[in-house]
Amino acid sequence: SAYLRLLLTTSLFFDSFGLFEMTIITDNTSDDDETLWRKYRKNSLIVSDISSTEEMLSVLEYYVKQRNEKISILNLSGHGLLNGSGLQFLNSPNFDLSNLNFTTKQRLNSVLSQNSKIILWSCESAKTELQCQKLQKTADSLSIIIVAKNSEVHSGPDVGSEFDDITIRIVAFFY
Repeated sequence: SAYLRLLLTTSLFFDSFGLFEMTIITDNTSDDDETLWRKYRKNSLIVSDISSTEEMLSVLEYYVKQRNEKISILNLSGHGLLNGSGLQFLNSPNFDLSNLNFTTKQRLNSVLSQNSKIILWSCESAKTELQCQKLQKTADSLSIIIVAKNSEVHSGPDVGSEFDDITIRIVAFFY
């Protein structure tokens, strides 16, 4: 299970600012995604092979409860959606951050710290104006920051010039 894999391979870690960063990698992504995340984001608690929205939310709730600390930065990594902003799973309905039901929104809100940030590491999550408007509504309703890209995203945390300030859209920002 994802819990056991994480306990055996990763220690919980806070960065030097005391922020709890967590990375979720879906079961529908490139083969080198997890390897690159572990290489370039050593301060992030990384859970891979997540196969559904339910599993993702359960993993987030488990580690927030274990640490008694809410997540400040949530990286979501996997293949993007054709008509939405989120992640694809191999055999489960997709996770569309721009179209969350009430229960999913509540559960997600319960694990995120005030003014937290979700970064969508999936291709073209903010390509259209409609995608940005929907993400803005989600960010407003959760009082969080959402960062998404309007073009392709490479494996791992997309280190280098491919994920620069020009192609990033900050959908919402709260103080």
